[in-house]
Amino acid sequence: GKWKLQSIEKGRHRYRRMASTVAPVARPRLMYLPFRAMAETSRMMLAHSNIEYDDEAIWGAEFQRRKLNGEFPWGKTPVMQLAGGDKGMRTVAQSGAIARWSARMAGCYPTN
Repeated sequence: GKWKLQSIEKGRHRYRRMASTVAPVARPRLMYLPFRAMAETSRMMLAHSNIEYDDEAIWGAEFQRRKLNGEFPWGKTPVMQLAGGDKGMRTVAQSGAIARWSARMAGCYPTN
């Protein structure tokens, strides 16, 4: 979709929000175990800004199969798949990186 940058001033901090009138081509997909923990910050940020995403719970044999297939960098979750990259999707691993991306999209990440 077409994205434009909006600046939002809150006190001493400047926040940037990616806003669009057109929905992105592919929805982000968050993959994690079926409970709250390392992915909860990202879930809250995405819910706060009404960003649609797929929340996929992976457990047991399915997790092991996908881990062995190399779908999870470092063999761990959470993992977020985003549109872009060489194969049409890029994978973001580690909860901190996913939380920062989610906060930027939600307009809750300071630029200064």
